[in-house]
Amino acid sequence: MASNIIAYVGIDNFENMMYLSRILLKLGKRVLVVDHSETQSLTYSIPQPIGVCCEKEIVTCRQVDFTTRAIDQELTENYDDILIAYGFTEPLQDISICSRLVWVTNFYRYNFERRVSLTYSDGMMHDATKSLLIKDAFEIKITPEMVAERMDVQIPSENVYVLYRDEKDYLNGLICHYNGAFRFMDISKQLKRYLMEEARILHPEIDINQRKAAYRRAMKGE
Repeated sequence: MASNIIAYVGIDNFENMMYLSRILLKLGKRVLVVDHSETQSLTYSIPQPIGVCCEKEIVTCRQVDFTTRAIDQELTENYDDILIAYGFTEPLQDISICSRLVWVTNFYRYNFERRVSLTYSDGMMHDATKSLLIKDAFEIKITPEMVAERMDVQIPSENVYVLYRDEKDYLNGLICHYNGAFRFMDISKQLKRYLMEEARILHPEIDINQRKAAYRRAMKGE
């Protein structure tokens, strides 16, 4: 049974989901990545065999599984970690089995409004923990607290993560998207810290040295 089923809601976060899936794999976890987003950015980033329909089947890419089908309780028994990209789509039924909700945004106001228009509610998520990831941030007067307020989400400050705009991270994401390359040798220190923290949150039972070793292997694309 999956110990972590994470819903990513908001702007595209495909690169970080792919990086994290590789780290979890190197920690010995069975990982499934799911794309329910309107952009299908994950779907475009993963090589798919000709004739395979991701809406009905599971595609395996370098030991990480991928699909666009809705997740049910039966399927969760096959994985330790399931990462689901919802984008700005209305929630599918599988949102109800997610154990964690990550709102993903940037500093653009129109994305705040898009979040508010979605019908995600506490009732759908039950006891799921919630966090906020702000990408492509800049050192300006807009604060994470202002973002959370505008999005109308109640997030504890310790669950708010900010990734500042970094050209290396942008380039790595582009390479990842076009080449299906899963190595992330040149990402920024802030992104590395974020990914390592996510691995710790998902699997606190694994000691830091094992997490570091898994990160190094994943980073090299092994």
